[in-house]
This record gives sequence, C-alpha cells and structure tokens, in this order.
Amino acid sequence: MKRKRLRKPLPMFLAAGTAAALLLSACSNSQPKESDNKAGENKKPEITVMAFDYGNVPKEEGTMEKNRWVDWINQNAPVHVKFVSIPRTESAQKLNILFASGSAPDLIIDYDKNLLNSLYTQNQLLPLDDLIKKDSPYYQSVLQKYPTLAKLGKQNDGKIYKIGKVNGTDANVGMYIRADWLKKLNLGMPKTPEELLNVAKAFAEQDPDGNGKKDTYGVALSSFGNLIDYMFQNVDWVLDNGELTHDWQRAKAAADYKKKLFDAGVTDKDFLVDTNGKKAEQDWMKGKLGIWSATIRLSSFQDFKKNNPDGEVAILPMPATQYGHFSPEATSPFAVNGVINRNAKDPDAVMKYLDWVLNPANSTTLKYGLEGVHWKKGPSGCPMPIDKDKSAKEVSYTQGYWVLHTKFAEGKCGTVEGPLDTSDPVQKDFLELYKAAKKEYVTPERPMPYVIDNSNSPALPPELLTIQTNAMKAVQDLWNKAIVSGSTYTTEQSLKEAQDLWKKSGGDKVDEWMKKYYADNKQNIVTTKEWYTTVVEQ
Repeated sequence: MKRKRLRKPLPMFLAAGTAAALLLSACSNSQPKESDNKAGENKKPEITVMAFDYGNVPKEEGTMEKNRWVDWINQNAPVHVKFVSIPRTESAQKLNILFASGSAPDLIIDYDKNLLNSLYTQNQLLPLDDLIKKDSPYYQSVLQKYPTLAKLGKQNDGKIYKIGKVNGTDANVGMYIRADWLKKLNLGMPKTPEELLNVAKAFAEQDPDGNGKKDTYGVALSSFGNLIDYMFQNVDWVLDNGELTHDWQRAKAAADYKKKLFDAGVTDKDFLVDTNGKKAEQDWMKGKLGIWSATIRLSSFQDFKKNNPDGEVAILPMPATQYGHFSPEATSPFAVNGVINRNAKDPDAVMKYLDWVLNPANSTTLKYGLEGVHWKKGPSGCPMPIDKDKSAKEVSYTQGYWVLHTKFAEGKCGTVEGPLDTSDPVQKDFLELYKAAKKEYVTPERPMPYVIDNSNSPALPPELLTIQTNAMKAVQDLWNKAIVSGSTYTTEQSLKEAQDLWKKSGGDKVDEWMKKYYADNKQNIVTTKEWYTTVVEQ
C-alpha cells in the first residue's frame, strides 16, 4: 500500500495571539516532489533525537523510529532526524546505558527532573545560551516574553541547559469522591481528616452501592497516599523561619493518618503491591471504590460513566491539617524537558531542529495530523477527528514527537474546556467537574505544599544524589512497615529508625547542601507561589 505523502508547511513565525491562524494554516494537502525531498534531505545535517515510545504504534504504521511522521519531519525540518526509541517507563535506565556506551542521542526530551539534573552533574549536557541566540529565534522570543522560563532552564552555574514550554497554571490531579454515595448515606462533603476517615468508613461498611454485599471500600492508598502527604505537607524539605529544613514530624503525621485508614479497614490491604495504581483505577471504574485520585482526564470520566451510568462524581477539596491547607498537584505554568548531549556532533543543527519543532505551526501538526485528512474544526472551533479510527491508527502514537508542544499557542483549543462538546451530557458533566477542580485547587489560598518549582529543583552532586535516592527509599519502607503492622510496629518506632538510617547514610550532608543552596540562590529560584501570579496569554 502506497503511503500518503505529507505536506510541507508554510513558513510561519507565531506569536501567542495567532492561535486561529495556526489551526487554519498548520496543515494542507500540498505535496512536495519526491526528487526535491530526497535532494534536500541529502544536503541537511543529521542529528539523533530521543522519542518516547508508549508501545502504541500500530504494526502497519511502523515504529517510533520509522513511520509516516518521521518521513514528514524529515521532509520539512531543517535537519535530517534519526529517532532513538526510548520506552516511556524505562527512560532513565535506557538513557543511562546509552550515555555509558557513548551512544546517547543528541537531543534528550524527558519529564524526569532528577534524570536531567544527574546528566548535568555528570557533565553530559551542553550549555545553550549562545546556541539559543544564534539558532533559535522562535525560542528566544518566548524567553523574552517569559523570563521565568529562562530561570527554570538554568542550572547551578547560572547557564541555560534545559529547553521548555509554556502551559499556564491549571488543575492537574483531582481528588474524586462518589457524590451519589454521599447522598445515599446522608453524608456531607468531608472537610477535615477526621470527617474524611468517617466517610471512608461509611463507604466501606454501609453498602453504598446497594447490592447487599460488603464489597466496597473507602479510599485507595495506592493512588491517594501521595495526596495524604500533601495534606500534611510531607514534602521532605519545608521553609522554617526562612530556612529550607528537612522536616520529620510532617512525615510522621502523614504516616499516622495512613495507618488510621489501614487499621480501620477502609483501604485496600494490598495497596503496597499496587505500585502503578492500576488496581485502584479498576476498582473505581467498577464502582467499588468511593474516593480516588488521578490526573483529570475526559477519557477517564467517560470510562467511569460508561461503567456507572448513574454514578455521580464530585471534586473533593483537600482537607486542612495542622500544617496548613494545600492542594493536589497542579500544572506548572512552565515545564523544561529538553537538553542537548555535550557530545552532539552538530549542536547548531540540534538547536535549529528544536526551534522548528517548538514552533506551534509544526508541533500542532504532529499532535493533530493534517487538516482535511485527519481533522476538521468541530462545533467549538477546535480540531476534531474526521474519522476516529483513522486518527487512532495514524496519529494517536505521535506524542513522543511533540513533548515540547506549547498548548497556550492553540488559544482555547489548548485548554481543557475549549475542545469539549457540551451538547454531549457526559462532556458537559466533565466540564463542571474540571471547573470545580480548578476553583478548588488553583488558588494561592490553597497552594502547593512544596516551595521550589519542580523544574527548578537543584542538581545535587552525584554522591549526594546517590545518598538521597537510596536513603529515601529505605526511609519510605520503614513508614510503610509502620502503616501495615498494627500495634507490633508503631510510627514512633519508624520515626526513630528512619532518622537514624538517614543520618548513618549521610543524609545530614544532603540536608546541609539543600539548606545552603536555598540560602545562596533564593533570589534566582522559581517558587510555586509564582504560579498564581504568572499570566500566560492565549
């Protein structure tokens, strides 16, 4: 079967306000001549680029290293790209092997801040300040408009190493609760940890689904455990009198509460083996779980309604504790994910490719496909698939190519609510759910529990990073042991053993380094407080 050739885009330099022109102009059906393409590609510099592989490329489409979109990129980009497929769930392991063997790609794009920081401390990355000025007019214009993005891209030496994107602060993780179960059991929305425990008990003991069986439970610690940490501000380092301090009492308070839930029999007893939260998700979808936490997605809500057509879901505000009133993880207004290998043979070519793929005129095509072929404007004016099966086959696997895509350049179409069809009752209900989440979770009155924007977390020296990684895991194992051991092993015991272990492992050195780093660099650090004052134009 002859593969359909993809068009060459019109050259375009987009500012944030050109979203309408972007969606109308990003794709067309004009075809470049094959001879012209081959001649042009032969003259282009060659680079290697990492591409996340989610394992969803249809066999007939090829692989992440060779498919219709790789062909399209090489027809239209200023360079010839050889993609290196990296499994999404194994990126750190695979990249460490590639760097050790000297075969890592020129361009690395990853979400793992610890991985990117470790590559910097190992002297594996190239500073980008001069390259941006020389080869990336688009990205330079973005940095001029949003200087915070440049701050996030800098490492300990004050130079830019990381390339990013602009998203705008938004609700990300939701705390969901079965509103219909609350109504049936005549319960109010829980506002304190004690009320939350009582609601979870009722969900586990009072047959909220009405089937006459005791087969429901209140809360899934595998997915909700991190949110309990947020409730008690258990984020390891907190500000105390202006100093960044490793706090242990918050960790104990969070473990105490998890232990209460576990001992009360309101959570899954096997939550520790549900490491990816899949069982909790299945229980939620089956209508057996009352309180669940996950990324706010239309597809998840649609799956829930398909299995529970009469089920009602509400957003659960995070209860306040003695340590403050916080929110689940929100989306930072900026994210920095791209770095260049110090050993790249042609750094200028890599930066020129970055400038090309960062431009929404190109990344939008990789996200949606070709207008008139894969999508058309829907009722909201945003792209919608012409043929869902065709788009699922030919476009759904492209996410690994547009990780650095800037949503704000799509205008309303880059928001959660923009593309929704509110004539569909399920999408209408989801919109109300999302609005409630944004109202509850994206506000300085209930901020993030941690101080430093994750993208701006400092790069620990390698020996300290090893201490932190290994000791943190061992400490968490002790807290988990206390949670599931009843009266035979208490949180008081785990606290003492955890502190001793941390000290013996050299953790005090990590604490001192973090404290000094914050004191010396706090003027240049991007804090989560800035999320609520950052205005991103659409």
